[in-house]
Amino acid sequence: MNRTTKIFCSSLLFLLLMMGAKAQTIMGGNVTVSDLAVSRSEDKLFVSMDIDVSALSVKSNREVILTPRLSGEGNELNLPSVMIAGRNRYYHHLRNGLCTDDVMLYQKNKVSVVKYRTVVPYADWMKRAMLSTGNETCGCCGEALVVGNEPLLVLQLEPKEFVPAYVYIRPEAEPKINVLEGSAYIDFPVNRTEIHENYRRNPTELQKILNTIDAVKNDVDTRIISVSIKGYASPESPYSNNERLAMGRTKTLKEYVRKQYDFADSLFITDYEPEDWAGLERYVENSYLENKAGILALIRSNLEPDAKERSIKTAFPKDYAFLLKEVYPGLRHSDYAVKYEVRTYTDINEIKREFATTRRITTLAEALHGADLFLGVSTADVLTPEMLRTMSTDPIVMALANPDPEIAYDKAVVSRPDIIFATGRSDYPNQVNNVLGFPYIFRGALDVRATKINEAMKLAAAHALAGLAQEPVPTMVLRAYALEKLEFGRDYLIPKPFDPRLLCTVAPAVARAAIESGVARQPIADWDAYTEKLRNQYQSE
Repeated sequence: MNRTTKIFCSSLLFLLLMMGAKAQTIMGGNVTVSDLAVSRSEDKLFVSMDIDVSALSVKSNREVILTPRLSGEGNELNLPSVMIAGRNRYYHHLRNGLCTDDVMLYQKNKVSVVKYRTVVPYADWMKRAMLSTGNETCGCCGEALVVGNEPLLVLQLEPKEFVPAYVYIRPEAEPKINVLEGSAYIDFPVNRTEIHENYRRNPTELQKILNTIDAVKNDVDTRIISVSIKGYASPESPYSNNERLAMGRTKTLKEYVRKQYDFADSLFITDYEPEDWAGLERYVENSYLENKAGILALIRSNLEPDAKERSIKTAFPKDYAFLLKEVYPGLRHSDYAVKYEVRTYTDINEIKREFATTRRITTLAEALHGADLFLGVSTADVLTPEMLRTMSTDPIVMALANPDPEIAYDKAVVSRPDIIFATGRSDYPNQVNNVLGFPYIFRGALDVRATKINEAMKLAAAHALAGLAQEPVPTMVLRAYALEKLEFGRDYLIPKPFDPRLLCTVAPAVARAAIESGVARQPIADWDAYTEKLRNQYQSE
């Protein structure tokens, strides 16, 4: 074995570490040695142990000396000693300067555990040496009253070749639960709860619900968990009547959907809101109504629903008439949600099936014909302008080969003016780089002590990046890239890696997703303070 291999085996990877399996007692059980470890580098030997002397009894005029010792092949080396002295002997040594670098002096009753650490030059005879401890109990004149020697460990410090073992750990399958949501505006007869399928907007609105369910039901890889329906009525008419209508219309719609698919009744979750005051508040808050403030005050008041409605009608008749005609119909709606589970793949061939095609494709040019997206992580110049021109409208091309993309930037944008083009390079627009994700994903995960990084956390990071790209770009980012203007569009789909906002945008999103998905061990109570802490960190840097 050459010198380099020895250093690799013995120094860098600490394969020569020898550990005491369990605590050992010496001196009749009055001293305990634990966490014993001996390791070596090329030219040094490291010895460490914890020596518990809490049970040791030492009179004021006496001392106990523990001297770790290496011996083997006719050689012997005493390591620095530990002296546990009674009160009088301790101060005697201090006054007379009798302690040296080879003796660690402690006063009994002032110490319970000695953290013993020492380093000595390594010699070849030590590789199979015996580590023991010499024990002396001395009287007031320094004479030895009791002497002993007790073995601790037999060293085995021959270098060993490192042979890596590769183990494939199959990741745990995470159930993927998704939800499709929507709102339908079913036209019911006045003051009635039955559904007429062909009445006014009903064919279109009912089909919206069915299309949502079909999108899940017809997918062989999904299983519907629940179908939720919540009905709302508008505030006009007495509250008690609206409650009857909202409840009845919700039940009618549920039965309609159930019969279309022969679903079990237990699959449905239903709820109702007699009057959609929250929806009305949202509309008014974003409106330009003349009496907006007054109407909002009444909506947010503690008045009973019927009293609220009468007050708005009485105080602001003109605005009320407008709301009744233009807004109230939209408050009569049924929200629906289809919750479903995506089947977990356990066989690689099942995954391949998702990407299989019946098309006879033998070349990249054939694959790109009519395609919406090209994702390349291959090599330079495999794409041609002719190939790009066969792609669908507004094609997305991520040519991520480095240092040169699959097609040069200039060629790509000239051949397809409608192209959405990204590379892995900073000198072209839309640099796709893992620096946008990994540092902040890990930061968010670590800040909440997440047990894993799951799909929810990764999706949260993606959504945070997408949202940040649509916000105004700070001046400091423009200066960093020598740009005068930058806004969301073909040339700016993803935040720039030098954007300092990434830290306080992505990390909190990941942390929140970790908490909501149940993998966080240290939840964050004050999100504003947490975000501000992150912001201050990058500003100080």
